This record gives sequence, structure tokens and C-alpha cells, in this order.
Amino acid sequence: MLSRPTTDQVLEGVLRDLHDLVLPHVDDEPAKVAAQMMEQLLRGAAVRAAHETAEAEGTSLDEA
Repeated sequence: MLSRPTTDQVLEGVLRDLHDLVLPHVDDEPAKVAAQMMEQLLRGAAVRAAHETAEAEGTSLDEA
């Protein structure tokens, strides 16, 4: 466990739990689609947060 995780690390943890712990138990197709949409939203938010953190620190994730 990280003592001070970044926003993107928190979102990645939520994504992992959603994918590994929740989705395998969802049998209702509309609910499964909604959970997959949530995954996409969280993934996009994590990427954006990582870029904003890098920008604030004066680095760029796009240069790699």
C-alpha cells in the first residue's frame, strides 16, 4: 500500500478492483456494459491525471 498515492494510482486501483472483483460476478448484460463504460471513464481519468501531474512537475509523458 502506498502512503501517498497519486490520483492516477488511486484510479488504477479502483479499475483493478472493478475488473477483478466486481465484473466477474455481474451476469446482467446491461449492468456489465455499464461497468465496462465505467472502466473506460476511469481509465481516461487516470491517464489525464497522470498527464496533469507530470505537467505540474515539469515533465512530459508524451516524450517517451
